[in-house]
Amino acid sequence: MTHRLLAILFAILSLSLFSQEFSISGKVVDASSGEVLPFVNIVINDGKRGGTTDIDGKFSFRSKHPIVSISLSYIGYETQQYLIKSGDSEVTVKMIKTEYKLPEYVVFPTANPAHRIIKNAVKYRDYNDPEKLPAFSYTSYDKMIFTFEMDSLLMLDTIVADTSRRI
Repeated sequence: MTHRLLAILFAILSLSLFSQEFSISGKVVDASSGEVLPFVNIVINDGKRGGTTDIDGKFSFRSKHPIVSISLSYIGYETQQYLIKSGDSEVTVKMIKTEYKLPEYVVFPTANPAHRIIKNAVKYRDYNDPEKLPAFSYTSYDKMIFTFEMDSLLMLDTIVADTSRRI
């Protein structure tokens, strides 16, 4: 009996050790202004798992493997690799703004392609008219329903009676 009890206790302890989860949470802010950065892309341990920060710049991740680092990327900011120190469960990551200089492009006006399409549609309107094709036919159905309820007839009588008195 005691051997079974020890075996069960050992199994429970070993499962709890193997099912240990690692977690990290925190906030991503701008390094100069301290404003939170929403929807920053985050990848855990240079792997395939990750996510984004919420609208308040907060994130939280859980993993079965130890979280050693997180990679952060955001448009207009430098991509950053943040190393997690052992024992850290709450971190604040500051991202640095970066500037991109784009080359100058000159756009010259040309003919609007929509005008060409409209001109061709007008030019070939008789050719594309389905009513002029020999294989075109259709059947049209019309249906009209009139209903008179007693209430509406009584109201009609009072309106006619009122107009006859005024004349």
